[in-house]
Amino acid sequence: DEFKLAVWNVIGRCDVQRQFPRVCATIEDYLWMRLNLVRESVTVMPMEVAAHDYKLTQLQSALVQLGASHFNRGNRTPILYFKVLLMSHQFERAIHFLATIDRHYVDAVHFAIALHHYGVLRGHPASDLLFDEFEGLPKLNFAKLVR
Repeated sequence: DEFKLAVWNVIGRCDVQRQFPRVCATIEDYLWMRLNLVRESVTVMPMEVAAHDYKLTQLQSALVQLGASHFNRGNRTPILYFKVLLMSHQFERAIHFLATIDRHYVDAVHFAIALHHYGVLRGHPASDLLFDEFEGLPKLNFAKLVR
């Protein structure tokens, strides 16, 4: 039974790379499952335990590789990719994506102001670009966004 396997996987973290398409029918279910498997450990683990290690950066990379088109088939739900990025703690990418949609530019500015207020946005004021990756980390030019 795929549902039992999914529960065992969450509890026992026995196969963190396994997908459960019948169990995770919606993107919210998929993200819940993947985020529950995420563990950020700073201690050195034995090899057999490290094989079951699943970090937030791995989930973030997988979501970025899927891209906006995967979550916005037929241009029906452009905000879904923004929500996916936001829920996976990719705030700079989320703001940048929202700012690329003309009718949501003001929303992007408001989200950026709120996220900046709470100190979770990484800024990069030296760049002429709105969004840039610097030393492997996404950066957002907050001043250029607010313009």
